[in-house]
Amino acid sequence: MPAPEPRPLHWLRELGRRYPSAWKTLEEFHALRGSEPGFTWPNWVYVPVAGAYAVVSQGGQLTATDPRVADISRVAALGAWRVTKGIYRFDPVLFDELWHSEYEGPITLEPLRHLPEWSIYVEVPELPIWQGKAVLRGFFAFLEYDMNHHNDELYLVWDLDEGGKKELIGTVLHLHHQTLEEALRAAVDEGIETLQALAPGDKPRIEEALGSPLEEAAERSLQLNKELAKRALSLVFYVIASRDVRPARPGQPDKPHRPRPTKTRKGQVKIPAAPGPRYWDVGVRFGGLLRTAYAKAGAGQGTGSSKRPHVRRAHWHGYWVGPRSDPEKRRLELRWLPPILVGMKGREGEVEEPPAVIWPVRPLQG
Repeated sequence: MPAPEPRPLHWLRELGRRYPSAWKTLEEFHALRGSEPGFTWPNWVYVPVAGAYAVVSQGGQLTATDPRVADISRVAALGAWRVTKGIYRFDPVLFDELWHSEYEGPITLEPLRHLPEWSIYVEVPELPIWQGKAVLRGFFAFLEYDMNHHNDELYLVWDLDEGGKKELIGTVLHLHHQTLEEALRAAVDEGIETLQALAPGDKPRIEEALGSPLEEAAERSLQLNKELAKRALSLVFYVIASRDVRPARPGQPDKPHRPRPTKTRKGQVKIPAAPGPRYWDVGVRFGGLLRTAYAKAGAGQGTGSSKRPHVRRAHWHGYWVGPRSDPEKRRLELRWLPPILVGMKGREGEVEEPPAVIWPVRPLQG
């Protein structure tokens, strides 16, 4: 029996059918990066979401009630993903630990700009979400630079089954906020403000379709997405910080990376799309350590003296740096510490914990 088609390939084909010139247009936008002021954005962004908007709107304007609006984040995610086609599969034991390491701290650019590819796809073992109304199959993660507001943003695009249909639903987080909830709320507030400024007449129609005031619906959505995002972020941060990411198949590069442009025979500079999916095994070594640790903990149960080995949740830690003699020059530097295996000390045949990877980031304001 043939293996089922990878979900990202289904979406790549589906969106390519809806917008036949989408991928070529985004390639052309990427090739123009840095060529003039209107085409300047950071190198960790493949093409700003404004490019996907141009594809979906075909150069026109979309109203808030236009169903094609939902395609903007989808086209942005898939357009960047198709260049490398990376699918990340976590060791099941490690996945379970990370999924319950709910990250709610500061959301900053520094660690996220080290995403190994412009857009990554993380597989999920069919988890029920949103109070059992949908089943999550995976998600895309990519960075955005908002050309209009000059914001750094993280998009998480949920790949799910809902009501017997495949769906892709985007969530936006504004970076440089003290908490995950603030990052989500900033994006929601900006969307509502933009709607009221540019298309106030659309609000009544949206509220009628939602069956509630827009602000109430936005708050419900925010809370549901917060529960999902704080789990997904733990997986994303692990991909960024861990060295335990390996090619799952022969013939792949040794590690995921953003490809560099190459010249064609006609002298054009372009980045060709990856010929097929590249599968990456995440946490094989660490997952093995966890299984070994759990087995030892199980063998030692009943003594009342051993604590089950576990993963210490990902967290931020503040370090004061600068001369103590000059308080005005001291600053708080935030560092992200990824999940760490703990509780294996003092056991016969123990294995050392993987070292923590630390990302220094600029201090948060406010």
